[in-house]
Amino acid sequence: MTVQGIYDLMTKTFGVHESNQRFDIHFYRAINNAQQAIAQKRKWGFLLSEGTITTTENERSAPMPDDFGKLVCGSGKFRISSPSSSSCGSIEFITAGRYMQNDFDSDATGTPSKMWIVGSNAYFTPIPDAVYVINMFYYSNPKEIINSDSDIAIPDRYAELFETLISKYLSRMGYSSITELQIDEQTVRSLFYQAIIDDDSRYGGSGMNLPPREYDRNIF
Repeated sequence: MTVQGIYDLMTKTFGVHESNQRFDIHFYRAINNAQQAIAQKRKWGFLLSEGTITTTENERSAPMPDDFGKLVCGSGKFRISSPSSSSCGSIEFITAGRYMQNDFDSDATGTPSKMWIVGSNAYFTPIPDAVYVINMFYYSNPKEIINSDSDIAIPDRYAELFETLISKYLSRMGYSSITELQIDEQTVRSLFYQAIIDDDSRYGGSGMNLPPREYDRNIF
């Protein structure tokens, strides 16, 4: 599944000539809207990524990975890998509100033990007293598709869902297909459901934490 391939499909579906610059603008808007609609639907296994945060000595904040989208979960998913003296130390994730209410440290420095996120930066307490490399898992945010050479974050196996959403957005923009194209919400929900089942079978689904000897149930 390539950008050019989808573009060719959409020009044929909607009977638009490739020289139509207005359609080009709307196509890229539609393909990015479709990609984001899928990415934001849930925490997909195919978007699970591993990255690092590198702190600066005596600086409370550090930038998150450029493609950071969502946390996997909170506490227990952040590990210090450098320096060696602090290797494997864990960092607890908290909210900014909890920091202000319960963990406010003024300007204390040391090995960071807690962190929170504001915007595109991570913040630490205590303030890092050295350069620390912190490993993390997260769900990446797909890069914007800007031309035919751009990568598509959605796997090929979900091409029908992706192309259906693109067609839906183009239809909303006023383009009419040369054949009867019926895209109802039930069709979209069905394709999403199939993709979710596939993603769960490949990567494992999200589970509910329940008391021992109770049942487990997948949530979508």
